[in-house]
Amino acid sequence: MAAQSLSEPMDLRAIDFNFTVEQINRLAEEATNEYNAILDKVAKQPRPTFENTIVPLARWYNEITELVTASGLRYFHPDKQICDASAEADNKFMGCVIEGYMRLDVYKAVRYVYDDQEEMIMLSAEDKRLVETIERQFRKNGLQISSKKRALLSKAKKRLVQLEDEYALNSAACSYVLFTREELDGVSENDIAGMAVVYEDGVEKHAVSTNVFVYNRVMRYAKREETRKRLYVACGKESLKNIAYIQEAVELRLEIAKLLGYESHAESVFEGRMVKSADEIIDMYEELRRRLSKHIDAEMDRLTAVKKADMLAEGREYTGFFEWDYYYYSYVTSEKKRDMFEIEGNQYFPIIEIGCKLIDIFEGMLGLYIIPAQEPNVWHPDVEMFEVWEADEKSKRETFTTFSLRRGCQRPDGSREFPAVIVNAVFPKPTEDKPTRLSFDNLEMLMVLFGQAFATLCES
Repeated sequence: MAAQSLSEPMDLRAIDFNFTVEQINRLAEEATNEYNAILDKVAKQPRPTFENTIVPLARWYNEITELVTASGLRYFHPDKQICDASAEADNKFMGCVIEGYMRLDVYKAVRYVYDDQEEMIMLSAEDKRLVETIERQFRKNGLQISSKKRALLSKAKKRLVQLEDEYALNSAACSYVLFTREELDGVSENDIAGMAVVYEDGVEKHAVSTNVFVYNRVMRYAKREETRKRLYVACGKESLKNIAYIQEAVELRLEIAKLLGYESHAESVFEGRMVKSADEIIDMYEELRRRLSKHIDAEMDRLTAVKKADMLAEGREYTGFFEWDYYYYSYVTSEKKRDMFEIEGNQYFPIIEIGCKLIDIFEGMLGLYIIPAQEPNVWHPDVEMFEVWEADEKSKRETFTTFSLRRGCQRPDGSREFPAVIVNAVFPKPTEDKPTRLSFDNLEMLMVLFGQAFATLCES
């Protein structure tokens, strides 16, 4: 059935990642104008209903796929100008959205539908929940508080969006630390082969990235404590940039909650969810801490004993157990039972073959038909795009990663919009004589990513 479906014309908007700075700026401007026009139309409805008020507010996001795609480029595009334009466009549009959710005239229309019990009782459970969700989104933007407090709330929310974006960009940034081959003793040749070679004062060194994949591998396998310490400190310096953002964000969240009449940020988040109070979460954490504390103490004693034995064998003084020691000694004491897989077994798990096998698994498990996209417009030659079809129906979806690009929905003309996601994983590039091979942890992570991606694609 899938093969037959492929020959029939499909109404599917292709995803294009080739944007210029000017195009990104234009998309942000057009989306902002379109959103404001929808808000103006809703606010002027003489008699608000589900169809003329709630539906347009819920549907507008589905019509800005290009902007959502362009604004996502800030996390992984190799061109800094594109990343900066993407971040600026996202900030501009999200600022517009925040202002939209603070328009009292629009909220009055939404509230009219919410209070219209005759119409609400006729809605399906899903549509009724949609009305309740949109009403709560507006209410949480201060439309039941004074105009003075509402102005303060708007300012705080816009600043919080900027902080969240800066935090994400800083977290994604990577630096490099140079090590000689001797300093990387214990790190596998497969990992080192993926590192750039740099000559410093005539000495060949390997550039170790602070991205999470490379960092975890080196911290786990590098035998020299000084190597682990240098990499840990370098990664920590990157994180220092975010401390001020976190501190300000915590203060802003509390300020926002207080302006809305909540005692804490947690209390405002729990509304509409299964958990009804912060005390329930605190009690759960305290119980977990109580149960785990004795195991944590025993684990630390075990790790410390192993390091002391290492220092004694090397004739060095034991000076303490530090954070840069944890990954390595955790591996030494617990993970070595997987040595055979890590050292020799992973030669049977090259990433290309594993990727194909995972696709086969999800095809059979979820009833899908997956094929490579033809001539996809992507941001980097290493990126692969696939088309995902339902094996039993004439429908097609494009997939890309666990970053959701487009939600599945029904368009105003009755046709179907299909979802799209991005699976973004960082692995070393293969060399001419050696393919990229997956460790057991990598394999687990890749399976999780695939599972998340296909869950997103199939949920609609």
